[in-house]
Amino acid sequence: MQDRRINRLKERLLVQTDEMPVIRHLVEDNPRGDDMLGEVCRAAVLLHPSASFEQSLTLARTMAYIVYIDDYLEEEHPELDLADYRRVCQNFLLWPNRDLSQMPLVNATVTRKIEEQFREDEVPEEWTAMRRLVWEKSIWTMLQENQWLKHHERVTLDAYRPGIDPGLFVSGRLPGAEEPDLRSHLPGGACCAAGQRPAHPRA
Repeated sequence: MQDRRINRLKERLLVQTDEMPVIRHLVEDNPRGDDMLGEVCRAAVLLHPSASFEQSLTLARTMAYIVYIDDYLEEEHPELDLADYRRVCQNFLLWPNRDLSQMPLVNATVTRKIEEQFREDEVPEEWTAMRRLVWEKSIWTMLQENQWLKHHERVTLDAYRPGIDPGLFVSGRLPGAEEPDLRSHLPGGACCAAGQRPAHPRA
C-alpha cells in the first residue's frame, strides 16, 4: 500500500508544470542520490501515514522545494553559511496570526499563494511542522532580495510585529555584525510597517 502511494506521489509530481525545475533537480544528476524524488515521497508517506493523498502530495512537494533550495545555496553560493540561512528562517517560520499587510509585497504575494495551496489541499492548521517547511519557500524569496546572509545579519522584526505574538521570535544580530535596518533591506527601501509597499518588487 505504501509503495503504491509513493509511486502515485512521484507520478503526480513529475507532471506538475509549475514545479518542474524543482522536481527535475531531484531526478537529474542529484548529488544526494539516484532517486531523491522517491526518497522525498517515501518520507512524506512515512512521516504522516494517516494523511490523505493530497496532504501527502503537499508535504512531498514542500520537501522537494527544501532540497532544491539547500542544493542551490551550496552549489551557487558557497560563500553563504547554511547555518546562518536556517537561523534566519527560524525567526520567521511560524506566524499563526500573520497579517499580510505588514509584510513586504514580494513576501506577502508568495504567502497568499501558499495559503491558497493549503486551502486547496485541505491541510489542517495543526500541521505546524509542514507549515514551517512551506514557509521557507517565502523566506527564500526574501533572502534573495536583501542578501541578509551575505552580511551575516539577523533581521530585527519591528516592522512585522503588529498582530503577531512577539514571543515567537528572536531578534538580534550575529556576533560581530552591526544591527541591520530592516527598511534598508526591503526591495525599494520601503517599510511596510508604515503602510508602504516596495517600489520595484521582484518575484
